[in-house]
Amino acid sequence: MLGAASEKAIYHLAESLLDVFKDSKKREKMDTLLKRRKLWDLLDAVGNAIHSVPNAPYEVTESSDPHLISLFEAIRVQRNDAVHPMNAVVSADSVRMTMLAFPHTLAKAEELRSWFLEHSKSI
Repeated sequence: MLGAASEKAIYHLAESLLDVFKDSKKREKMDTLLKRRKLWDLLDAVGNAIHSVPNAPYEVTESSDPHLISLFEAIRVQRNDAVHPMNAVVSADSVRMTMLAFPHTLAKAEELRSWFLEHSKSI
């Protein structure tokens, strides 16, 4: 469930970027990434977009992209391990750590998303 929730959060964050880009080519690229549904490529594009926001306050963007990417990737791997139990095992500690970190990460993703939605055409 955390894997699905984290992926949904990153897709919502990416969707909020569509109106932030001034350049139509950047919007089209993000839209294509959203439709392709390749999570790692989408995470990379979201991270690059966060880096390119010239006027976002530090407290909004503060180390957000590596933190979001690493946690979402950890959840993705954990989810894949749970779906393929013959190849891997999800430990109780792994689930516990993910559950502890997820609320903060989701809050950061929502904070970014809100800022992007409020600042259209800012990149």
